Order: sequence, then structure tokens, then C-alpha cells
Amino acid sequence: MAQTQPLTYVLKTHVAKLGKHQGKKVVQAHPTHRQTVSFERFCTLVSGHSTFNYMEVASILNLSADMARDLVANGSSVEYGRLGFLQPSMRSVQVPEGEAFDAAKHIKSARVVLRPKQRYFDLKGMRYERFSLQPASPSTAPKTKQPKKAEEGHGGSSETSGPGSTGGHNSGL
Repeated sequence: MAQTQPLTYVLKTHVAKLGKHQGKKVVQAHPTHRQTVSFERFCTLVSGHSTFNYMEVASILNLSADMARDLVANGSSVEYGRLGFLQPSMRSVQVPEGEAFDAAKHIKSARVVLRPKQRYFDLKGMRYERFSLQPASPSTAPKTKQPKKAEEGHGGSSETSGPGSTGGHNSGL
């Protein structure tokens, strides 16, 4: 397995809506989004660490998701390995006591929810690295060496300007 990279974050300022800092400006860390790994890429990564090929991994993952959905649709809670439990959930409107409850009218939607296992989803031991959205100020920016100007007749970079430059075009070709 690959070694984990530091989790990068940015600091964002906002007004707290809850808690002991309610109504005050606060700074809070938010993780940055590195990339989204597609299902195909994920299956390729898994197949690289197993005896299954990409298509077999994709088939097994899709079959297990479909089977779990069917079981949850029938009212079961499914332990889905390290991830946690898949359970049925529904959104329903409140009906005053004594009034008839009509499922077709009062239940708005049903869905599958994941109740994650804390042991698996708790990222203890992570390293953190701050990511700056703003360019560094000139005083804190690292010093970079300026590229040497190409001498006339020796090739090199043609992006210099000044006397004798060709305006970005190499006229010697």
C-alpha cells in the first residue's frame, strides 16, 4: 500500500453560527480537494493489489452494492465490512396525533444511509500541511535564480527582450 501524503488544508474565515463563538469571526481549517478518483481508476488500483483483474473487481463491487441495496430495501441493516452499516432511512412529514397517516402522502422519500464505523473512518495519526490560496508576499517568497540570458549565436532561450532580441522568434532557422 502507498504511504499517505499529508492532508492539506486551507484556513477560511467566517462568522460562527453556533457554540461559544456564536456571532464572532472565526478561522477554521478545511481540507483541500486533491482529486476525485474515478470508479475505473479505483478498480484498477484494487486489481493491482489482488489476483483479480479490473473487470472482476468492478463486477464484485457493483454486485455487492446492488445486493446490499436490495437487502436494505427489504428493511434489513447490512454490515458492509470495514465501512460500517447500510441501513434504511426515510423522510416523513409530521402528522398531528389523531389525524390519519397516509404513507403515500406523508412519506416523502426512502434511501440507504451509511452508518460508518468510527474505527475505520477516524484518520488518527495524519500529518497536516497548510496550503495557501494566496501567493506569498515578496518578503516571504523563496528566492529564485534568474535564467542567464542566451548569448547571441549560441541558441538558448529566445524569450529575452532588448537589443538584438528576435521578439520570441528564432530567426536563425
